[in-house]
Amino acid sequence: MLPVRTCPLCIASFLLFVKGVSATDSLLSTGRAGGGVSGSPSSVAGSQPVASVANSTSEETVAAALSGALPTTGAPFLTTRASKGGGVVTDGPVSSGGYHNCAIIGDGVPQCWGVGADGQTTPPQGMRFRAITAGGYHTCALDEKNFAYCWGSNDKGQVTVPMSQWGSNVAFTMLSAGYKHTCAVTADGEGLRGAGRAVCWGSNANGESTPPLTARVVEVSAGGSHTCAITSSGTGICWGSRYVASPPQNLALKSLSAGYMHTCAITDVGSAYCWGMSDQGQAAPPLSGNFVSLGSGFAHTCGVTDAGLMRCWGFHDSGRCAPPAGFTFRSVSVGFAHTCAVSIHGSALCWGKDAGGVLQVPGDMEFEGSSASAIGSRAWRDANFVLLASFVASVF
Repeated sequence: MLPVRTCPLCIASFLLFVKGVSATDSLLSTGRAGGGVSGSPSSVAGSQPVASVANSTSEETVAAALSGALPTTGAPFLTTRASKGGGVVTDGPVSSGGYHNCAIIGDGVPQCWGVGADGQTTPPQGMRFRAITAGGYHTCALDEKNFAYCWGSNDKGQVTVPMSQWGSNVAFTMLSAGYKHTCAVTADGEGLRGAGRAVCWGSNANGESTPPLTARVVEVSAGGSHTCAITSSGTGICWGSRYVASPPQNLALKSLSAGYMHTCAITDVGSAYCWGMSDQGQAAPPLSGNFVSLGSGFAHTCGVTDAGLMRCWGFHDSGRCAPPAGFTFRSVSVGFAHTCAVSIHGSALCWGKDAGGVLQVPGDMEFEGSSASAIGSRAWRDANFVLLASFVASVF
């Protein structure tokens, strides 16, 4: 995430939070009627040495970008991906975008919270979805037939799927919402089991919405001004900003997550590997650990190990890299200046900068498997169990 130590950045952040929206900027699109697509944050990490680029996510640069002095080209995101064995699954039930989060609760019901000035936290009523992804100022989701729907800011066409390019009723195995663009993987492989085509729409200022024509991919993650994917052979490829290169071609990947100007991935052996900008250490993960979930944001990254431990690296202002103590986690999603995760007991928790209520998980949201239901405060029970265990240990 970006530094917030000086007044200029505070002012810029405030301007970003209250950014206005016009009737033409905020709209709902559907995959069947010229609409948008959904993608959920994929959690990934990288554990090898990472090269920094000349550009810097310095406080001054970011403040200027947010205030409009420079083009804004990135933010944080999570990705919903398809299972390589078929079907659509999510790495974690919560997807964190710029300053909002979304989740699928109950029987496919979408629920979003946080900043919603552009309509990004207002999903279509009466719809049921299988997967959801939160982007910079928009949100997308896949329905039960794997058709895509998007809502929120549409200033760059990020919620309007150009269906004429692929025919009507195109289905997707996964979707990923980036800062101002969206990418998906088509379901034209072996049903939902094979690799499909990477397709993108929205901002293309740096080529982030122009994937290689011949690439067959199983997963895609849209970042700030770049996009990365895992090919059918298990290697990674990226396109877009010239500052974000692709990973080594001899490196086999399980999953990946594109952030602002860095990308992290989980390798086939479970280690974390990152590349791209690392001026705040966001692309310099721990050298040890077997990761099962990972999320990349603006200038910080978090991952969950197979032991349920949360490990974060990069810019740590506002506590975004400081998860609550006493919890064991199973998935994580990273936003612009906040982090959300789900514990092994199903409670959703968020920490970091509480802009617009982005840390305020609605009600008593509890996740079982990949869905959630409000059936009591699991987070409260988790925390009090830890306190009780500590008390017992101190007495006996």
